Amino acid sequence: MAKFNASKIQKSIIAALQARKTAVVQKETDTGATLKKSQGEKWDVEIKAFENPEMLRSIEALHALEYDFNALIEMIPSIDAGKNGFVAIYAFQKIRKAIPAIAAGIRDFDKYSNSIIHNLCNLQKMATIHAQQSICNKIELSAIDECQMIKRLHNCSPNTATTQSSSTREMLRILNVCAISKNSKGDIIAFNDNAIAQRVRGIYAN
Repeated sequence: MAKFNASKIQKSIIAALQARKTAVVQKETDTGATLKKSQGEKWDVEIKAFENPEMLRSIEALHALEYDFNALIEMIPSIDAGKNGFVAIYAFQKIRKAIPAIAAGIRDFDKYSNSIIHNLCNLQKMATIHAQQSICNKIELSAIDECQMIKRLHNCSPNTATTQSSSTREMLRILNVCAISKNSKGDIIAFNDNAIAQRVRGIYAN
């Protein structure tokens, strides 16, 4: 088996991010989009973050937890939201923040993910509505849901809760921390039985 080369993985991620930036800038040019902050600028932030030498150590740490970066590298360049393997900018921003947090074993996720993961650790599994309730007190609990004992560490509007809970679930899925299944209530997220999931659960155990 070839020795893991974290530097090569880092360079591959950066190349994939640069390809994504090029594609979205071209799409904006072709469509004549005028945005307050272009997608290209947003991807520039991600490129800069992965160029940081500290990220190299985080990549090594996640590899030690048996995370395979190759699937993520393949996802990044795609701009087709209708296809499997697409990662949206909001989900990727959370991935970029989560990688060093998991590597260091600290609660340095984004504030929305922090609240959702805290509740997921308590509930063991979580429906979409519970993820949203974890960050929004305006999404009411039903009589059945009252027993779930949701504790909000952050609060936001219902619209923001929908977007943020979705991107957090995608981040956890892409990083192989959680799996998403379906039942009568819709999507259900639950921890995987692997080293990276155990690390995340351990972060919230104290």
